[in-house]
Amino acid sequence: MDSVKQDVILCPYEKLPFEDNSFDFVMAFASVYMLHLGGVLDALREIQRVGKGKSYVTLGAYRTKEEKELFLEWTLLGTTVLHEDEWLEVFKETGYTGDYYFSTARSLNLTRMNQSKG
Repeated sequence: MDSVKQDVILCPYEKLPFEDNSFDFVMAFASVYMLHLGGVLDALREIQRVGKGKSYVTLGAYRTKEEKELFLEWTLLGTTVLHEDEWLEVFKETGYTGDYYFSTARSLNLTRMNQSKG
């Protein structure tokens, strides 16, 4: 939109061109897990750095092997899809303290269609 075009900044998630504590709230919806693991680590650090402590990210996750398989069959862009416990370790590693939501095969109601032989 022309009214906001001058305020839009295109930049990589992993290197945000903003000062520390620049934003009251930072949200990354269905985007961080599109990065490779190194990019994910950098992006979460950047979200933590530029925010004032309030943030929200959604991440591709699973609890079981079947959930992982279903999610990977469904996603077109998800690159880093981790077990929920692994995401918690990533948060510790990066110092990420914001809120999060795990998008999973279960939360997305993903199922396999029965293939009938005919």
